[in-house]
Amino acid sequence: MAREATTTTDRLCLPLISDGLYAIETHAGGTSQCLVKWAEAQKVFPERYNWGGAAAATGTVEEAADLCGNGEVPICGVCNWGGETAKANIKKGLKAAWMFRRLDKSADYLILSNADGQGYRCLGFRSEGAPYPELVRWDGKKWTNKAYKNPDQVSKADWEMCGMQTVAKLKENGAVVWNVKALGCSNEDFCATRTSDLFLLRSKKDASSKCLHFKDHDSSRYSHPERDSEETGPWCNIAGIDPTIPAADYANEAAYEAKYEEPKGICATTFGTSCEAALIEKKAAVFKLISLS
Repeated sequence: MAREATTTTDRLCLPLISDGLYAIETHAGGTSQCLVKWAEAQKVFPERYNWGGAAAATGTVEEAADLCGNGEVPICGVCNWGGETAKANIKKGLKAAWMFRRLDKSADYLILSNADGQGYRCLGFRSEGAPYPELVRWDGKKWTNKAYKNPDQVSKADWEMCGMQTVAKLKENGAVVWNVKALGCSNEDFCATRTSDLFLLRSKKDASSKCLHFKDHDSSRYSHPERDSEETGPWCNIAGIDPTIPAADYANEAAYEAKYEEPKGICATTFGTSCEAALIEKKAAVFKLISLS
């Protein structure tokens, strides 16, 4: 919310994430890393990366990755360099610059990248069984990860819609639609104030919105993010604050466990634990969106 209502003016609400370029930062591995898409054709899937920060800083490599020599705060190890700010360097490098485009008045977005300079394509899942998200576009019949042959001839209206004709068709298909869920909101309807600057990125490829996450929670430490394959409950699959379960059923943990299935998936939490607190503590599925404007 940008402005509360007064006796003479209406409340002014603005989206938390305006259309524009952002770095997508994760601390899933303990160090600040950005979601990147490399330009090399063989590197199909995005991954996380830190550019190293202050190489001459004292301490461990991990500590140096989150420091800059002059005391500035880096973005995923990128410092001011060559007379340019960290934000400007990330924008110029393209690899970690993601365009967020809001589809309607909801929190549904497209996330696009022009990392290889071959035209903006959308982050999404090319097929139902795709393990990781890719940069894709609609070719009229199917989703393809092929770059445009002549990107300079592709109209803005076309690439802004990932090759589809309408927002309705994009949302019906869901392959490239992301629900950007703000954490720490004091009010679900308009988020007047926040206690966190983190977000969930939830794929709407199928009926159940699934969290994008890194698999550090099971010690596999995959470089590529994937979507939660076991989420079956509400948005964070919570045992303790699911609004569809009567409050009386939370009075006794043993009784709860006897009546309800244990929640599963990266977005699951334990009994009685705050949903958002558990997600933030786990780190695997929460992201900071850093505006590059």
